[in-house]
Amino acid sequence: DPFARVLEATMPIAILEAAGGPFDYVLHHNMDAPLFTAVSVTKFTANMMLSALILIGLVLLTNKKSVVPVGFLRTTFEGLYTFIRDDMVYPAMGEKDGRPMMPYFLTLFSFILTMNLVGMLPLPVIGGAATSQLSLTVVLAASVLLLTIGMGIAKTGIGGFFGHFVPSGVPMAILPLIVVIEFFGFFVKHAVLAVRLMANMLGGHLVVGAFIGMIVLFQSYAMAGFSVPMMVFVNLLEILVAFIQAYVFTLLSAMFIGGTMHPDH
Repeated sequence: DPFARVLEATMPIAILEAAGGPFDYVLHHNMDAPLFTAVSVTKFTANMMLSALILIGLVLLTNKKSVVPVGFLRTTFEGLYTFIRDDMVYPAMGEKDGRPMMPYFLTLFSFILTMNLVGMLPLPVIGGAATSQLSLTVVLAASVLLLTIGMGIAKTGIGGFFGHFVPSGVPMAILPLIVVIEFFGFFVKHAVLAVRLMANMLGGHLVVGAFIGMIVLFQSYAMAGFSVPMMVFVNLLEILVAFIQAYVFTLLSAMFIGGTMHPDH
């Protein structure tokens, strides 16, 4: 496992050899493991399925018949919809182009947020932060990339889409270099979406593991007086980060897609 090799190279051996303790559990919270090899279901696959089932269950329990918001779930979902629509999608894409895309962005934000929060729960067997795995975040970023290309071509045509990579007013002597930079930059900014989400969710769990590991490293219960409060503090920060990262991923996705549809803005 690449993650395990990085830990072996950077973390004290005394900590890594502490098997069965809370630090060992936190480390495994960031590492995937097969559950059912016959159908290729892993711990994080189950984690994603659980997050999806939670969202589906909440939607099914929401009152959808009332004209005005009724109940906590209905009010929460409508507030979330309004927030994503007015603060992310419409400013980046406009109402005409943004309205058909609202189901995608609402699902994207809700799914990432739910996975972030579920990943913080100490669930047996399937407990783990799925969004701390690059394989998942790459798939999410790839969906944004495909939509960016598809919606850009649909809105501006093939010529208009590739025209984004040819800035106006650039001297011909350096234009080929600028086109190459623009082309690779287009893909890099989508790759950063995946890396940013993964790194932030992974980092929080590693910091928690580092604080707990100090108890094992120093072999002192007195260290718990420092490590445990710091762990609780970092966990509270992780809750905030879970919301922020879902917001940032969705906001940047709307900006990237809207940018190819409306290059003049």
